[in-house]
Amino acid sequence: MAEEVLDLSYLSDFVKRQTDGVERTILLPNGKEMGLKIKIVGPDSDRAERAVNEVQKEFAAKASTSGDMGESTMSTERERRFAYAAKCCVSMTPAVIKVGDDEFKANEDDLRRLFGKLHFIGDQAYNQAISRSDFMDG
Repeated sequence: MAEEVLDLSYLSDFVKRQTDGVERTILLPNGKEMGLKIKIVGPDSDRAERAVNEVQKEFAAKASTSGDMGESTMSTERERRFAYAAKCCVSMTPAVIKVGDDEFKANEDDLRRLFGKLHFIGDQAYNQAISRSDFMDG
């Protein structure tokens, strides 16, 4: 009797898409497109793994410095999510976003500021960064 074999070779595309990142169309709170696309790596990518470690160290150092080693606030949790999402962003289209007099580019510091200013953008970037299903083809 022949052994049954489960071929998972098709998952190599899944891993590659997480490493390369996929582009997500950012929606306004009303569900309409706003003209912004952000390319984000997946949770199993090396970049995402580094992001987890870097964010953990950053926020542990902040807590140690402030002496607040207790439970984090909702505001701190949001900052942590946005820090992770910003580290997972590869690029964005258009390359520059303006909000009033502020300009934001696809670098970590600018993305953190953008996500902090417009939470719905940061929430969508974070949700993409932690969702494996969004990196599956078909």
